[in-house]
Amino acid sequence: MGLMSRGINKLKELNRRRLEHEAEKLISKSKLLEKEFATEAKRLGIAINSADSRSYYEALGIKFTTDQTAIKAAYQSMVKKYHPDVNKDKSAEQKIIDINEAYSVLKDKRKKEVYDLSSARGSSKLSGESAKGVSNAILKRYSELRNRDFREFNARVSTPQYRDSIKAAIEETADWRRRYDKAAISALKGFADCGNRINHAKSDVKNMLKSGISDLQKERLRQRLLALETMSMSFSEAEKGIGLIKENVKRELAATEDPISDKLRRSVS
Repeated sequence: MGLMSRGINKLKELNRRRLEHEAEKLISKSKLLEKEFATEAKRLGIAINSADSRSYYEALGIKFTTDQTAIKAAYQSMVKKYHPDVNKDKSAEQKIIDINEAYSVLKDKRKKEVYDLSSARGSSKLSGESAKGVSNAILKRYSELRNRDFREFNARVSTPQYRDSIKAAIEETADWRRRYDKAAISALKGFADCGNRINHAKSDVKNMLKSGISDLQKERLRQRLLALETMSMSFSEAEKGIGLIKENVKRELAATEDPISDKLRRSVS
């Protein structure tokens, strides 16, 4: 083999290793993102299904089935394919762990029933507790901004001011809807950021699947893509409910905040 051919092969091998490394980083990133998403959802009281729990059938390379013979056959086939004694890929050990975890659930009739009932893809639940969690988070932030605004208002009007300056200070403080919108964005920022990052991660994984990585890495990435798509669907469903909660909280605040704002405005009329 000539020097040029050896050089080309070396470059191909380096590129393959680089892609494999990038694929591992994407897999780790998506798992961390899944934990962050679950943490943010829990903070707001939003119940979501675990994306990982919905990949058991995919881990065995099959679609949903009630046939235990098919499940066992799929398990045995995957073990033969990815057992570290046979498959020398560095990812094979983790793959076997995933396969065994999936089979430990799907082979057990009771565990499988619970799993199947709780694993409706992409669902999220905004119950009464969820509504309370979201509204409390918004109201807490609103109260912080309101207290700050009134402290600043009192400081501004405690010294002699031109009438126009006082009117401007009153208008800024009386505009509670602007303050509410800022509070809602701030209180929900962590959850919203997760949703945006999930969508970016989906795009990155899809692009990586088009590259020259190994079949094993592609399979692992497809499982992570499924998890990301599940989270994305959960996020979208939760966002719809959150929008309604935000409007309800704003309407409730209007009953107390509108009279205060009117009183402030009348004080310089």
